[in-house]
Amino acid sequence: MPSLGGSGFLASHILDILLDRGFSVVTTVRSEEKGRRILSALPPAHRDKVSVAIVPDITQPGAFDEALRSNAPLDHVIHTAAPYHFSITSPINDIVLPAVLGTANLLHAIPLHAPSVQRVILTSSSATILNPANHARVYDESVHGQTSWSEALNPQSCYRAAKIYAERLAFAFAAAHPSISLTTINPPLLFGPPPRHLPSLTHLNTSNRRVLDAVRRHPQGPMGPVVIFCDVRDAALAHVRALEVQGKDVKGKRVFAVAGYFSNERIEKVVRGWEEGRGEGGSREGEKEDGGGWERWGYGFDNSRSREVLGLRYRGLKACVEDTVKAMVPLMEA
Repeated sequence: MPSLGGSGFLASHILDILLDRGFSVVTTVRSEEKGRRILSALPPAHRDKVSVAIVPDITQPGAFDEALRSNAPLDHVIHTAAPYHFSITSPINDIVLPAVLGTANLLHAIPLHAPSVQRVILTSSSATILNPANHARVYDESVHGQTSWSEALNPQSCYRAAKIYAERLAFAFAAAHPSISLTTINPPLLFGPPPRHLPSLTHLNTSNRRVLDAVRRHPQGPMGPVVIFCDVRDAALAHVRALEVQGKDVKGKRVFAVAGYFSNERIEKVVRGWEEGRGEGGSREGEKEDGGGWERWGYGFDNSRSREVLGLRYRGLKACVEDTVKAMVPLMEA
């Protein structure tokens, strides 16, 4: 039985895949209301496979102790919880501490309260790989992003710092607990269908707002140093495959889960083509449409570990954006 934070954008898709594969899951949420929304949105056949544990504040010492202790024995843990938004008042309190303390509190609770756990899958980020100030020509899992405390204090860079610090902490924990297999999944920006339990588009995740702005013909947010993306369903599958792989182990490894490149213009083209029934905007498969590498986009990427070890076949930007828009339409009409 895996334990999973199941209310977020990525976590909701991981939960669906786990249930489709026959796992029973304990999902952590911040409130009973969120737990009820998740359960009510599930297909009836899956509801008896999900238990809900309330963890109001992941930054508090012992935050996960009761959730792990009361649901033992657990086989695996998938940790996805970390804030990503632009409504930042305090970079440390809003972004850095939830990412770092949430990871620390969960990991240190496992040997004490869930010693049966065999594998931990941590959602990391391309932010721990990319170095925007000095890009590599090709990025893969061997490249480590560098940060500083000044970046952690800056609203523009605090997310990157938070993810780097949390990943470092996780691998230090794994080195001290060799019986636990730790794997990080490192996706870039995630687009894709919002969770079934999303009450309205006001609760839409940050990256998908770029797609919603294109649909509404609003100005999209400015492009930043991250010009690579992954469909949330492929990133979710990467987490579950990391639990399942046999032989080609991913213990102690990072997995760079990248589908291809995106831009505001490319998203806009897919949306307009979908609206007009032309189906324009590129291939539905990521590997066929995203050439150019560093010469065109500023850097290249190597996602061979995710494809060869986890067996991923990535959706392209066209499939990703079209499916995202289709899933948003009922919420726009509500």
